[in-house]
Amino acid sequence: MASGQLRTAGMGQVIGLDYAALPFVFDCLGVERSEWYIMLHKLSVIQKVATEQQRRLEEERKAHAK
Repeated sequence: MASGQLRTAGMGQVIGLDYAALPFVFDCLGVERSEWYIMLHKLSVIQKVATEQQRRLEEERKAHAK
């Protein structure tokens, strides 16, 4: 279910998480509403780290292509 919640651009590059889908996902997973803020914070940290890693990998790929 959550795999479809990523937003992509161009050639499939992941650009972020569809936060609008999270209430539905949280409900389906049984996450209590009192925990949503904590979950959102954790997800934002994960997204930030994943985005930085993706950027680094793309830079490495471009450097090796030269």
